[in-house]
Formats: sequence, C-alpha cells, structure tokens
Amino acid sequence: MSEIRITDAVAMISVIIIACALSISSFNQPTTAGRTIPTFYLKNAITKLTSANVVNAIVWEFRGYDTLGEEMVLISASLSVVGVILSRERKSFRTQKCMKARNDG
Repeated sequence: MSEIRITDAVAMISVIIIACALSISSFNQPTTAGRTIPTFYLKNAITKLTSANVVNAIVWEFRGYDTLGEEMVLISASLSVVGVILSRERKSFRTQKCMKARNDG
C-alpha cells in the first residue's frame, strides 16, 4: 500500500515540475507584436500607470486580479488551519468531559 502512495507522489511531483518548466519557458516567448511579456510590463508600467514604481504597477495594476486570487487562497488556507485547530481543541475538551463523567459515574 505504501509503495502505491510513493509512486503516486513521485508521479504528481513530476507532473508539477514539468508544468512549471513549460510555464516558465512560455513566459519569455514573443507576443504578437514581437515583444516579450516582461518588456511590455517594463515599458508600460511607468508611462501608462499612476503607480510610484514599477513593482507596484506590475503587482497591483497589471496583475491585480491575480494578486486578489492569491490573497483569497492565503485567507482560506489560514481560516482552514484555524478551524482544524479549534475543532481539535473542542474534541479534546469533549473527550475530557466524557472521561470525567465515566469516572464519576
């Protein structure tokens, strides 16, 4: 059973690595105008946007929805961790209460 899980994990990690490699390689491919995406960001960040610097322009104005999505993932993951911790504490409290009732009865 553990061998199946190990092979599944290796296959999953391999797929993730291949997907990342393909994504990174396609990032610098020329667009229809012959420019790459990073050049487009750098040329248009200062001239077309109102941000104080290039980093803010790229993160908040060009990629605003992507950043919002990342924040939502972080918030939901944090809330999930808090929920798991609280449910364990509540379960531990109920277990102690049941054990005390058994000992008293």
